[in-house]
Amino acid sequence: MPRSSQTRGSPSCLEAKMMAYIVGILQVETHIPLCNSLKEKRGVLLNLLNRIRKKLNVSASEIGQCDKWRAAQLGFAAGGTDRDIVEKTLRAVVGIVEQDVHIDVVDYEIEFV
Repeated sequence: MPRSSQTRGSPSCLEAKMMAYIVGILQVETHIPLCNSLKEKRGVLLNLLNRIRKKLNVSASEIGQCDKWRAAQLGFAAGGTDRDIVEKTLRAVVGIVEQDVHIDVVDYEIEFV
């Protein structure tokens, strides 16, 4: 009698295929008014991105305007099987960025893949 490789409580192959994995992408345009060099900007962004990565378990990076002292485009990604939870996580990222005293949020956009 062949043994099943599934463990109790795990989804079957059919169930696993039916569960959609949602990826949320957040782009944030920022202004950093007190930075006077790229070195200062890197310090501000490194601190912020590391805090967000650690607290919310998302991917985070500077994705644009890398050569401008007082502007940055930040990108974040989060994934999961529940769209509402992914969206809530990305909105929490926006909240953390908005609370940072060194950074002004100019605009942001959330999209799902």
